[in-house]
Amino acid sequence: MKENYREITCLALGDSYTIGESVDPSLRWPVQLVNKLRNESINMSDAVIIARTGWTTDEIDAFNRLISEECGNAGIKYFNITDISREASLDSSLVAADGLHPSGKMYGLWVDSG
Repeated sequence: MKENYREITCLALGDSYTIGESVDPSLRWPVQLVNKLRNESINMSDAVIIARTGWTTDEIDAFNRLISEECGNAGIKYFNITDISREASLDSSLVAADGLHPSGKMYGLWVDSG
């Protein structure tokens, strides 16, 4: 690894899937991703995981406003997928067959929102 490479930070935002409920912290997907990239000689800092379960709608909206502003200040592109996700309560085609996770259609809407 060249010493002049900038260190890259992995910021993982999410919920129980990001936290890795009932999983050893070393097995959380953001930690595994950082370790894999390090093994490929990519200069990575430790993963920063911001994940909460049980947030209220107001808390999610407040977080989205804050992160949108901060990303704008830092010149980082921010994609707010919350409004699309909320459409799932009215459109069952946005929910996967397991009744819990987003469907491929919803993921497509997330991508198209950018």
